[in-house]
Amino acid sequence: MIGLLAALAATQLLGWATTFYIPGVLGNEVHEATGLSREVIFGGVTVMYIIGGFAAPSIGRLVDAQGARKLLVLGSAMAALALVGMAFAATTLAWILCWTVIGAMMPMALSNTAVVAIAQRAAALGRNARRPIGALTLFTGLSISVAFPMGSAFVERLGWRDTCLAFAAINLLVCLPLHLTVPRGVPVARATPADTGPPRVLPSRAPWVMALLALAFTLNGFCTVALELHLLTLLGAAGATHAGAVALAALSGPVRVAARLLDMAVARRISALLMGFAATALMPAAMLCLMAGGTVGAGAFIVLWSVSMGVSTVARVAVPLELFGPQGFATRLGRLTLPINLGQAFGPVIFAFLLGRYGVPSAAWLALGMSCVALLALAVVAVLVRRPRG
Repeated sequence: MIGLLAALAATQLLGWATTFYIPGVLGNEVHEATGLSREVIFGGVTVMYIIGGFAAPSIGRLVDAQGARKLLVLGSAMAALALVGMAFAATTLAWILCWTVIGAMMPMALSNTAVVAIAQRAAALGRNARRPIGALTLFTGLSISVAFPMGSAFVERLGWRDTCLAFAAINLLVCLPLHLTVPRGVPVARATPADTGPPRVLPSRAPWVMALLALAFTLNGFCTVALELHLLTLLGAAGATHAGAVALAALSGPVRVAARLLDMAVARRISALLMGFAATALMPAAMLCLMAGGTVGAGAFIVLWSVSMGVSTVARVAVPLELFGPQGFATRLGRLTLPINLGQAFGPVIFAFLLGRYGVPSAAWLALGMSCVALLALAVVAVLVRRPRG
């Protein structure tokens, strides 16, 4: 398990760093060299989320049927192909096509399939998968710390086109071989005392539980990504200076890491559903602090929002696994990914519209309302799980 976790942690860190962060790292150079608008350049990430969301259910079914290895390897190859194409892209169509390929590989090589590989291996060993899944998401979250220093160093020495080629080489020569170390096929789960009891979700209630999880996680993802991309604007409106806003934004990363470490520490004692509910409950509190304004309000917002985001990232994959078990996990995760990705794709755009047209309060109230609905959805899930009817 440790070897598999180390390999997948490395591929997730490098995979995200060499794809998702490209507009942020190379955007100015691409704009100056090609004349592509910044809207088009950053729109690539929106395309990635949309295509990845629609591809995720089919990819999930394939992973359940064949195991994670083939899809992980194929995803690394597709990432390398897209990055080579991006190095020679000079038109809007070429740029969008490259991001379409990255979107298609997203559920293969980034997050979902890697998480399933960990869950399948843990089930085969008769172990709880939540702690290794938490460790994997921890490394994924650290990809931003690799993306900007590495990308900036590459661009300075190589230029943006050769940086894309270098990123392609990383996916082809580092990530793909590491994915080849993943065990073949679908491991057979070993029965343990925790696995031999009845399912936590009765078949008659499974569709309702899935729908409510999709609603909660989609609204949560909408808010967290939108808030992240407009963070400096929101903190400035709360009364923070630019330097203060930057310092508070920098604090978010370590707080998220600490939150995920806490989740890993209590994984054996506190259910994933309860942790997910607690994390979601912090979001309305965070928004109220932001709306209160002032330095204290802005600081409290950063801490509460970052803890919520850190734990919620783990909950999105740990809760379905806890409620339904490893059987069909990839398929369920794929189904949940579609609405979540759409929320993450359009959230920043909708927030940008609200901020430009109606100001910060409109976006803050929207986030507050959505986070309350997400909390209510998880509360209903808890009722359905704890009080099933025959």
